[in-house]
Amino acid sequence: DKMKAKLNIEHPALPARSLVIVKITEIFECKPGPKAGAKLI
Repeated sequence: DKMKAKLNIEHPALPARSLVIVKITEIFECKPGPKAGAKLI
C-alpha cells in the first residue's frame, strides 16, 4: 500500500493496481547433465 501511494504521487498518470512480493526459498540447477535438478541454495 505504501509503494502504491508513493508511485501514485510520483506518476499520477500511471495506474498502480497491485504489487507482487516474491520470496525465493530454493534455487535448482537447470542445465542438462549429471547435476541437473540439483539444489544450489
